[in-house]
Amino acid sequence: MHSDEYEKSITQVFVSLPGNPGNFDYRDLTGKKIGFVDGFSSSEQCVADNYADTIIGADIPPENVVRCPGIDGCIQALRNNEIDAFFISTAVTGGRTDVEVVSELLPSCWPGGCALMARKDSCVLEWFQPALKKLMSSPEYEEICQNIIDEHGDQPGRGPDEMCFKFRGNDNIKGGQ
Repeated sequence: MHSDEYEKSITQVFVSLPGNPGNFDYRDLTGKKIGFVDGFSSSEQCVADNYADTIIGADIPPENVVRCPGIDGCIQALRNNEIDAFFISTAVTGGRTDVEVVSELLPSCWPGGCALMARKDSCVLEWFQPALKKLMSSPEYEEICQNIIDEHGDQPGRGPDEMCFKFRGNDNIKGGQ
């Protein structure tokens, strides 16, 4: 079960070390070992389901799938030549100098946006869904989105126009609603 989307859709990329020392070509994954960060939607299933028409070898065999405990784990696996590249959302690659994007921006694994996933026997969506709708229709939602710029604008990553639904920008916040 999934909630409504709480964040806009994000693109995915293949990443290697700076300079792409192994000359990784994302258009042909045949025989390549690919890293995936545990728990991320940027998974081998996403590659197989969404890019089979444009990427040769998109159905990566299990022996070529390497699970990493985090982005730093994938970077270490690259340095140790345990993987040829890793697949990740652009939400975590922006501004990093220890990796290089070696593919075009690929459409999201979640075209509608990111959502909360819950077990069928969980009651979490009973309170999360109404709370999310209430937050997203409030002036506080605009403030949260604006704070991405005001408090974190000097940090790499995505801005509110890329993350927040219906973000109207600085003028609407400061001008009152």
